[in-house]
Amino acid sequence: MIKTPKKIELPIPKEISSETALALVEVAGATGAASIKLRTRAGKGVDDQKMKTKSSDPNEQGTYSKRYSKVREQRRVDIRDLTFTGAMIKSVVVDRLETTATGASAVITVTNDQKEKAAYNQAMSPWFGISPQDEQAILAVVEAELQKILSQA
Repeated sequence: MIKTPKKIELPIPKEISSETALALVEVAGATGAASIKLRTRAGKGVDDQKMKTKSSDPNEQGTYSKRYSKVREQRRVDIRDLTFTGAMIKSVVVDRLETTATGASAVITVTNDQKEKAAYNQAMSPWFGISPQDEQAILAVVEAELQKILSQA
């Protein structure tokens, strides 16, 4: 099962109601899932670097299926973006919001029908998780949303 233990501390003032804080965590989770999808489609892994393949030759050591090897050859793919059909990337979702003793968290996961494929790709080249650039995007969106909320108060 793919899970990311990465926790991001959000700059939420204590004066904010628990409902508003949970709404901010929901925005953070949605931003995190979207950021993972965008980064992966750009061929970047969880380290914000180009994802590597096991080999430069798609058929070497059976790295890819015959069908996918032909597609890579026809498209002359030089990046690994995990979007052969797009189903796995689309399956990255915010599974649930949880309240904790110290606040709340958003749990981002891959839907059950794509977990096996996601785990295989994660082992090949880590892609699922919050990268440093993902974290910056999340913090920027939450900060903007928080400023909007505070200006309306």
